[in-house]
Amino acid sequence: MAADAGDISVLLHLNAAFDTIDHAILNSRLTE
Repeated sequence: MAADAGDISVLLHLNAAFDTIDHAILNSRLTE
């Protein structure tokens, strides 16, 4: 169970990272 919870935590962190990257890309495009 602990391993599964860890995997979910990693996936959530990856999703957050991709959201941050997407926002950064959109912001850079809007400011160009």
